Parts: sequence; C-alpha cells; structure tokens
Amino acid sequence: MNKVKNSNILSFTPSVEITTTYIQKKIRDVLLMIVFLLIIYFMHIKLISIINIFYSNIYLKLILITFAVFRLSRLLISDTIMQWFRDIFLCVEVEKDNEQFKIIRSLPSKGVIREIALLFDCPWCTSVWISLFVLMTWEIIFFQALYLVLAFSGMSLLLYFGVEKLQ
Repeated sequence: MNKVKNSNILSFTPSVEITTTYIQKKIRDVLLMIVFLLIIYFMHIKLISIINIFYSNIYLKLILITFAVFRLSRLLISDTIMQWFRDIFLCVEVEKDNEQFKIIRSLPSKGVIREIALLFDCPWCTSVWISLFVLMTWEIIFFQALYLVLAFSGMSLLLYFGVEKLQ
C-alpha cells in the first residue's frame, strides 16, 4: 500500500484512512452514542442521587467538573467517535489509490473555520471553552448526569494510562 503524504498539520487527526473501515467506524460510533444516551436516560434517577452528594460538597463538585472537562476535551480533540465533528471544520478529500479509497484531511486556507479547526488541535484552548460550557449548563439535571458519567470516564481513563505506564 502506498503512503499518502500527510497534508494535515493537526496532530490528533488522522490524515489517511481507508473508507471501508471509515464507514464501519461511523456506524459503530453512532450506535455507541445511542447506547450511551439511552443508559443516561434510564439511569438518571440513580445519577441524580449521586449528583446530590457531589453538589453538596464544593470540593467534590470541583473534582467532578474537572474530570468532566478533561474527558469532554479529550472526546472532542482526539477520540475517533467525534471525528465526524472535527471533519466539519477540515477540508476532506477522497482519493483512489490502487483500488482503495483514502480520505485526506487538511486545514482550510483561511477564515473562521480554520481557526475553529486549529482550536481542536490545542487541548488547553479547547478545555477553556468546554469549561465555560460546563459551568453555564451545570444547573440542568440532564447535563449534571452527563458530566458525572464523563467524570467517571475521565477518572478511569487516567487510571488506565497510569497502569499502562507502570507496565
């Protein structure tokens, strides 16, 4: 298989991808998001009681929000499940090479769309805007449940990386 030159300066976005696996990943990602939202919907009563524990203690609330912002930032910046969202702000081209289709992503040449695409390349910049969004939506019960799940996911992700480093 011939390599295509990486025309994408974004470090977290893959520049070349085979379309057959791309479509399969998209279907899987959509199904995973639906399952995730259904779990939140059916578990919201249990989550609300857990949220009340966090809500009553300012330090636990701060920890919850920190991990939720961390996980949401990572989700938007580097997880493949949100590649479709990052693709909105990139120039996406499909090329045929030796009976295979390849997707090449690159930055737009100028404009607001380019700046938004660059924002997704900076975890610190993205986390500032996500923090603002989390703080503005914190009082909505659905978002509190979502942030609790994201916080637990963020904690487990850090534990996973810690165990991987130890091995």
